[in-house]
Amino acid sequence: MFRNEWLESAYTQLGYAEGELYPAVDAPDDSTSPVWVDKGDWLVLARKIEKGIEEARIDRVFFVENNPTIVFGECIDDEDVLKRVFQRAWCMARPSLLFLAL
Repeated sequence: MFRNEWLESAYTQLGYAEGELYPAVDAPDDSTSPVWVDKGDWLVLARKIEKGIEEARIDRVFFVENNPTIVFGECIDDEDVLKRVFQRAWCMARPSLLFLAL
């Protein structure tokens, strides 16, 4: 269902791959453990956006100075699903952009 190559292409072409782009995770892993103290709670919160929404997946979060700025994800093109993902992302309060590949 999910086509991660769209997001990978966006990360590269928009230059986010060279910045502070980290995967949304439930617990620290090799890619997030060095920044877990400053960003771990945000990464876990981003992962919770997709909980209970099988048609959506949150992939990564882009940070500027330890502040989550963009949440990247994928979901189906369905108004109800988009609305639920948007509402949950909005509840994070700090990210100013939600980038969803449909």
